[in-house]
Amino acid sequence: MITYTVYAALHEETDKGWVWLKIDGAVPRTTIKLVKKGSGDGHTVYCEYRELDKRFVKRYNEHAERFPLPDETNEWKNILVISDWYRRALGGVTLQKSIDLEIIKPRWLHWADVRAACHHPEPGVRVAMRLAVFGTWLALSAFLFALRADYQFSRCYPWLATLLLFTVALGASWGVKGRR
Repeated sequence: MITYTVYAALHEETDKGWVWLKIDGAVPRTTIKLVKKGSGDGHTVYCEYRELDKRFVKRYNEHAERFPLPDETNEWKNILVISDWYRRALGGVTLQKSIDLEIIKPRWLHWADVRAACHHPEPGVRVAMRLAVFGTWLALSAFLFALRADYQFSRCYPWLATLLLFTVALGASWGVKGRR
């Protein structure tokens, strides 16, 4: 768990599904999980990791009116540049304040990518992912019913498997918690 100072994302990046920070050994443009500590609710967000570098800091500081980023690279380890969408999803994070976050690199990247798409600030991305998950659920459910009809399994309960698949699909497409 690391304490980060929170900065606002640039205006043109408010609808992007990423946050800017510095993580040693992490590959940029991978999905990460942010977990807010100390809230009791366990607010989490899946998003894309973008690495702070000199070009970004220079561009940010050209547009930052009140709170520029520090130029020293050793100070970047405790900086988080994040949009309002993700700040609210983490339970109302305040700018220029410290926040304790745990950054997790998910083991199952495909699952994390699905969750990141469902947490994305752009409504079209969220709707598209939910439709994709729903379509996959329909296809697998139809396959189970077709399998039962074709092979006449006497102890096969496709409705139970369909309910289980629906539960997984609903969990996969769930949005962010804490949006106000």
